[in-house]
Amino acid sequence: MEQINLCPWYAALRTNRLRKCAQCAIATAILLALVACYVSYSAYRHMHHWRMDIAIYQQRTQRLQQQKTQLLMWSSQAKTQLSQYQRYEKGRESGVQLLALLVDMQRYVPSQIWFTRLSLQSDQLELEGTALTPEAIAVFIERFSKVDSAAGLHLLKMADSGQGQQSFLLQGKWQSDNTQGRSHEDQ
Repeated sequence: MEQINLCPWYAALRTNRLRKCAQCAIATAILLALVACYVSYSAYRHMHHWRMDIAIYQQRTQRLQQQKTQLLMWSSQAKTQLSQYQRYEKGRESGVQLLALLVDMQRYVPSQIWFTRLSLQSDQLELEGTALTPEAIAVFIERFSKVDSAAGLHLLKMADSGQGQQSFLLQGKWQSDNTQGRSHEDQ
């Protein structure tokens, strides 16, 4: 059966609407494709930036680790140098104090006394030697007791070593700042 078109303008309108609907569908598909491309490109850019950020972070971390290692090495070297310098200073101060002790002793030692050992441990002073007479030992103790830095020098032991000589051991306190143990024995 044939159809009769009673409203030709309605058929034209319907065709026009179908054409516009098809154009909208195509435009929507193109728009969705563009949005999908933009989203994928944006995701790719974010991933690329994220990877670059990670690489930069790793490089900075490695640089910081190297700097930390270098600082630790410098700190260790500085501590070593400081401790060496402090030991040197203590040794130098102790050497100066020992030199002061020897200069003081030189002024007060009678010619009849020979020292064979001098020991300065902390603030304890020990003198060992030989004398021609016991009186020379007494004279030395009396003279050396007048030194400000020497205190309580006394005779610990005395023995006859033969040939008219007396061996002796004196002990006392040496009052000085930061003395370290030093000992010197004559050959």
